Amino acid sequence: MADKATAGARNNSISVTVDYRGTVKDLGIWDTWEGGGITAENTKHRRGGMGKQVAIGGATTIDDVTISRDYDLTRDHLGVWGDAPDLAHWLSEAVGRAKVTASKQYLDEEGVGFGSPIVITGILIGYNQPASDSDSSDIAMVEIVINPNGTVG
Repeated sequence: MADKATAGARNNSISVTVDYRGTVKDLGIWDTWEGGGITAENTKHRRGGMGKQVAIGGATTIDDVTISRDYDLTRDHLGVWGDAPDLAHWLSEAVGRAKVTASKQYLDEEGVGFGSPIVITGILIGYNQPASDSDSSDIAMVEIVINPNGTVG
């Protein structure tokens, strides 16, 4: 039994790297992670002679993952690498082709990593700039969408 009990995970640290045309960029820490649920085909079989139903299962599917954070003009529009094109245009060009690794590390109440991180790899299938609305005071959020490969590790 663990020395310290926790009430549950309240915080996490999400980090993302993108590999496109031989350039790997560490995009730093992100705020939200949605998706990544794993489901399987619902395959059932009833054996002859009025046999009972048998659950067989089937191929698994990992849902797309959408990761977002507040949009920072210096970090997310210009980029901090000093190269061209800027990050916003680089990511836009990379959609459909770039390899992405995203890692979600749960943190304990003291902000220390707890257990093994959840890691997905896949292809960047979406890059969404913040919505614009002159009547809104909402925080501008940027999103990337990942189509996962293989398994969630």
